[in-house]
Amino acid sequence: TNLTFGSEESKVAVCKLRGVLRCVVLQLEARSDDLVRSAANLLRNLSWRSSRIAREALRECGSVVGLIRGCQGAAAGEPEEATLRACTSALWNVSAHSTRNKELLCQEPGGLALILFLLKQ
Repeated sequence: TNLTFGSEESKVAVCKLRGVLRCVVLQLEARSDDLVRSAANLLRNLSWRSSRIAREALRECGSVVGLIRGCQGAAAGEPEEATLRACTSALWNVSAHSTRNKELLCQEPGGLALILFLLKQ
């Protein structure tokens, strides 16, 4: 994740690897806190101050839905706080500058309920 932090060139290079992004999103449904946290941290870095190219790639690979499900899975068990924080930070980043991603968050079953649950914590 450190290679992509603050480097638009690195972010675009990773985001062009659509198959890799889809694999990262799938890791958000893993049963391992470490794996979920690592995937969320990578998506958080890729989406922070990202270019249009990176934002589109992240949307197309299903990052919004994946992060919602990752948060839901983490919140349902006994997650480490760092895992929930990584998922919610990434979800914030991918939705912050994209109306379409905000719509996806609202349309995903349980998406708004998750946000309300997390706000109450």
